[in-house]
Amino acid sequence: MEPLLRLIREYQRCKETTVRANLAVEFICAVGPDLERYIFSRCPKEDGKDAYQETLMAITAGLQRVEAGSDAEVWGWVYGITRKKIADQFRGRQMRRATIVDTSLLQESLQAVHEDAPITGAQRADLEEAINLLKASSPPCVHYLWDRYVVGLTFVELGKEYEVTVEAARKRVERCLKLAQDLIGE
Repeated sequence: MEPLLRLIREYQRCKETTVRANLAVEFICAVGPDLERYIFSRCPKEDGKDAYQETLMAITAGLQRVEAGSDAEVWGWVYGITRKKIADQFRGRQMRRATIVDTSLLQESLQAVHEDAPITGAQRADLEEAINLLKASSPPCVHYLWDRYVVGLTFVELGKEYEVTVEAARKRVERCLKLAQDLIGE
């Protein structure tokens, strides 16, 4: 049996509290470093600490209920929780405004986002500036674009998050991306 799946099965079968706690710690130690890198590559340091802690608590709380058949499914479950906690972290407080003066950098960032290319730290700062422009004209777009391109939610996850169909989520993201491009004069 695969190692993560084995830990989960042992945890779910075990009745003794101390042993269950040790199994939960072992599981968190196995997935924690990867999640920490993932979170801190997508969040500013101060937000990342909170998102990381919330993620680990949610994973631990869900160990009894997770239904996975392989380590790949376990990782999917873990990263799903992680993406939601990152989104919650950004939704829970105002995004900080990046200081950017060169609009060509912003245009390059939006082009990379449009092509679904991986986003760098510099591109993230540029995207935050575009999002700040969107705040003034269309507040819901901020959340759609941030969740899609920075947090990395799929259209299926966006649909669930905003209680709309997958197609509606895709169209909203496309409209918001178009609006952002129009705002910067692309």
